[in-house]
Amino acid sequence: VLDLTWKLFDVRSNSRITMAVNEWEQIYDRVNTKLVQAWGDETTAPGAVEEGFRAIMKAETASLEQLEDRMFSPELFLPEHSQFGEAKHLEDAVFNLGDATSDDLTARAFRLLFRVKMDRAFFVKELRQVQLLVFPEAVQVFQESELSMKRLIELKARLAQNHEGAVREAMGLVESLTSHVVVSDKLSQMLVHKHQTIMLNQGLEGAIVSVLQLPLVRRSNDRDDGIKDADEAENDSRRKLFQVLYSFLKCMAKDNR
Repeated sequence: VLDLTWKLFDVRSNSRITMAVNEWEQIYDRVNTKLVQAWGDETTAPGAVEEGFRAIMKAETASLEQLEDRMFSPELFLPEHSQFGEAKHLEDAVFNLGDATSDDLTARAFRLLFRVKMDRAFFVKELRQVQLLVFPEAVQVFQESELSMKRLIELKARLAQNHEGAVREAMGLVESLTSHVVVSDKLSQMLVHKHQTIMLNQGLEGAIVSVLQLPLVRRSNDRDDGIKDADEAENDSRRKLFQVLYSFLKCMAKDNR
């Protein structure tokens, strides 16, 4: 019963996310023209863009408040006049299971209790993981980033063995990703920032740092005259790979607060 209740909470959370996305699509249709004007000026400072967005969305306050009421209605996925319409009743029922003699049952009960008590916070955490990709290039960057992240994780074992093919493939993947976060004739600073946000939300930097955890052995480079130069990497291919990875992280951090 506890597991079933947990699944019902998952279904309710998914329903809330669907409601939020549907409402945002309707809001976006209403404010699209204003957003293009606010975000399309490359000379506008980031702070002014944020202020403009808040001003535009202020007119949608009533819609957002109604959405909140619908999402957190006690009747959502509950029969009419249910005894668990009020959260306290469900909390009391679950809390009473804490006296059960089964450790497993007690653990499941308190896990569900925390889910009930932190219902809104749990939902907000899930909602923050949802990305709405409005422009076609954003979809392309998202898909490439997702595939590259998975592939880098798969390649790590072969990279640890200095497999030349794996090193070339990894460098190619990261160099392609880097091209999406560098300002150019085709990419404005605004688009670069959006690409950075997409990749950061996916956790791409985690896969990059994971590869950087591979050891890079260096040999001492003392000169005959007693002057000490920088130690050289014994594995030149790994050094080049690391340089590509560091360059990507540098581009991800540039102008990104």
